[in-house]
Amino acid sequence: MHFTFGAELAPWTHVGSIKIKNFDSKWCRVLEILRPAELTIEYAWEGGELDKFVPYPGLKKLDVTVPELLRVKMCESFFDFVKTPDLEFSVFVGNPCEYKFHIMGAWRALRKRLPIAFHDIDLAQFNVRQSDRTNAIIRSVKAGEKPRYQDHIPNARQDREDEELSEAYFQRALMKRYGISVCSHCAFYMYIIKK
Repeated sequence: MHFTFGAELAPWTHVGSIKIKNFDSKWCRVLEILRPAELTIEYAWEGGELDKFVPYPGLKKLDVTVPELLRVKMCESFFDFVKTPDLEFSVFVGNPCEYKFHIMGAWRALRKRLPIAFHDIDLAQFNVRQSDRTNAIIRSVKAGEKPRYQDHIPNARQDREDEELSEAYFQRALMKRYGISVCSHCAFYMYIIKK
């Protein structure tokens, strides 16, 4: 189904909420006309360049989902809407991984990418929470409130524990598959020698 909106069509009023899956530039003109008070945007799973969403007057609530943040390209000011006063927003960014022993590294990689994705924006003014071990949710806070979660800030003790857990997963996988127990660095060299 295709819709065409002429340039002479004025913005509608009283549109409650809209949910858009696979958001791209084609939806921008539709949103200029409909202007819902609440908007949910889900970007596609495929890599490539993401089209930027620019908030419009009257937008009260915005939910954005970027399923694979590390596999896409985006402009520096992509999450510029967080500077919009009085906009209640929630951003889900993901970095899915396939193996248990990659989980800790996936979270650290995502945590490093967040300040780049939110260019020139201090994430300390928002709630940043780790979700499902490899994802993050960034939420606005109400005026006068302080953020409760700052999971994006590196924690040396937690990183060390995560690294030990990741090493344990790797050791267990080696033991199950090959019946050997070595450190992860040696395992790589043993694999090369066996070939």
